[in-house]
Amino acid sequence: MQQYFIETAIDPETLILFTPEQSHHIMHVMRMKPDTIVRIADGNGKVCEAKISYCNGQPVAEFHRFVDDVPSRGNVILAQALIKKDKWEWVLQKAAELGADTVVPVKTKRTVVKMDDERTDKKTERWNKITREASEQSHRHTACKVAEPMSLQQVSEIAADIRLVAYEKEGQDAYLSRYIPATGSVLIVIGPEGGFEPSEVEFLVKRGFISCNLGSRILRAETASLYALSVMDCVREG
Repeated sequence: MQQYFIETAIDPETLILFTPEQSHHIMHVMRMKPDTIVRIADGNGKVCEAKISYCNGQPVAEFHRFVDDVPSRGNVILAQALIKKDKWEWVLQKAAELGADTVVPVKTKRTVVKMDDERTDKKTERWNKITREASEQSHRHTACKVAEPMSLQQVSEIAADIRLVAYEKEGQDAYLSRYIPATGSVLIVIGPEGGFEPSEVEFLVKRGFISCNLGSRILRAETASLYALSVMDCVREG
């Protein structure tokens, strides 16, 4: 069943309207017929099923029934050092599917990708489009958001119940799952290609982060973030 996010609260008494892009998708990509059932999410945790109909040649949806809410176990923030474009966009898509609520692009000492300040807004807009579509596809109640790129200093100021940094040189007794709470907010920081410089990990630890490892194998940057999210999901859902 196709899902769409809307910007307004769901009102059972009001027709649901779509953006031009969503309307194009309904009419020309999915070619939905009247009475097709779709999922509608308002981005605040409310989801309903609705029936498609057409008014003046444009699709609208009529409320059918609410879908039971899925209780949140706490906010998950993935602070991922920027990596090359194709891998980065793949990480964004999969992070949304695996339950990250926010992805924070991070600039580190070994980050190869250079951000042009003039294009940051456009890139962030594109990144949010990727995570929004992935959130719709995976039937999330809320869309994963992508923040504007931050320095490690800025990341160190993000509040969370548990704040972690993945570091391959950490001992095996500091495996990630040991620190994941059943509920509550979690922030995990993942390094770039080539990993963090030791001084960066030391900087975060001094500011209250816990240094943890992701197992005995050395993972690529794009693999590490998705592995970490999968472990979190397993611990919380298990």
